[in-house]
Amino acid sequence: MSKAFAIEQLDETDRELLRLLQEDGTLSSAALGERLSMTVTPCWRRRKRLEELGIIKDYQANLDRKKLG
Repeated sequence: MSKAFAIEQLDETDRELLRLLQEDGTLSSAALGERLSMTVTPCWRRRKRLEELGIIKDYQANLDRKKLG
């Protein structure tokens, strides 16, 4: 699959998957699949494709500096 990508190529499921991951990047493929009414494998494949295309760049933990002192 080409790395050149247009946002128009994302379908509604891709957009919802991205929205869910923005809310909680720790969601497993099983949890995502449940929320998207999909089985694990197709959900994992979509996530992997979005990672390979560079749409999902990385995952990070946002820390609460106040709680850390």
